[in-house]
Amino acid sequence: EAVLTRPVANLMKRSKALRFYGLMGKRS
Repeated sequence: EAVLTRPVANLMKRSKALRFYGLMGKRS
């Protein structure tokens, strides 16, 4: 389970980071 949860967590963090940076880029 740990092996599967780690990649999923990374994808979640990446998606959130991409959205955050995307919003910042659009605002600026």
